[in-house]
Amino acid sequence: MTSMCARYPLLDDFSLDIYTIEGYSSELKGGDESDDIILGPSPLHICGTLVDGPLPNVDDGLVEDDCSIVTQRYAFYHYAATNWATHSALYEEFVSQDLWEDVQKLTQGRSFTLRNWLKFYWIEMDMEFPLPDESDTIMVAALFDCHILLGKSLRQQPYIEASTKDRALF
Repeated sequence: MTSMCARYPLLDDFSLDIYTIEGYSSELKGGDESDDIILGPSPLHICGTLVDGPLPNVDDGLVEDDCSIVTQRYAFYHYAATNWATHSALYEEFVSQDLWEDVQKLTQGRSFTLRNWLKFYWIEMDMEFPLPDESDTIMVAALFDCHILLGKSLRQQPYIEASTKDRALF
């Protein structure tokens, strides 16, 4: 289950901002298919990674309804987005090398893959504090008590800004 949960959010469907792609909205909102607008990547998106500028914050109008629309289209997304990190933390000593590589992709900073599932998690879990503007592997590993992932990430990056460590290890 750990493998399925960690790999599902890596599907191509989630490589762009799923909260602004409206191609699936008419069937869920009761409209006509001709009303759909399928948004392609803007010039700032390259392989699902934002090249310049901050990612939008959860406070920029994202609500539980947006999560409902996503789960109506992608039924397993709710479980995967809200549980992959818990599964990984519980079983991280048994995780294969290829799954570690996928987890690193899933937690890659400034990627829509990370931002999508993390926004979803933040809303569904009704987190008490605001979604961080910048997230990365170190922050995710610390937040979800993934000790091995955190240790690997800290060793792989020769220099980490103090503010990044402070934010992640609060």
